Amino acid sequence: MRMAEAAADGVWVILPESEIKHCLERLGNTVDESEMEAARILNGIPRFGIDWDASTYPLNANLIERHGVSFDKGCYIGQEVTSRMHWRGTIKKSLYRVRLSHRPDKLPGDVCTSVAVGALTSVAANAKGEIFGIALLNIAAVKSGQAMATEDGIAIKVLNVCGADSLHQQDKEIT
Repeated sequence: MRMAEAAADGVWVILPESEIKHCLERLGNTVDESEMEAARILNGIPRFGIDWDASTYPLNANLIERHGVSFDKGCYIGQEVTSRMHWRGTIKKSLYRVRLSHRPDKLPGDVCTSVAVGALTSVAANAKGEIFGIALLNIAAVKSGQAMATEDGIAIKVLNVCGADSLHQQDKEIT
């Protein structure tokens, strides 16, 4: 399965456990799961259970941008609340791709201005040693342009909204 959002030139192989070893030997060039996890974070691809969970509203988890919410299909649980949030513009939080001045000691961790405005959930370093992450942040706080930092003082710059086009967005601070 080609997974362009996880790695520009990679594929995920989904097979019965009994066939995995043989297939990997034939492919020859495999990537460790930790490398895939780092690529996911560096490219701003949120992961269920880490960056968001069942307590997160679908629109706060950027599921519209990830083509995970439909406003044209039939009924589903939470459809009315999701639709109202979308059409009334009452979405308060969103998942963002961020750059950090250095790696935090613990995750998840609070993100603060003068008050807590969200949570940093994932971090990874790129080949240059730059630290990137994914954070669930208050949209109004991001738009205000206030300086943000982790609870232990690590500076955070918001780059872009995590979504279907995260790979193609420029690394520029949102102001």
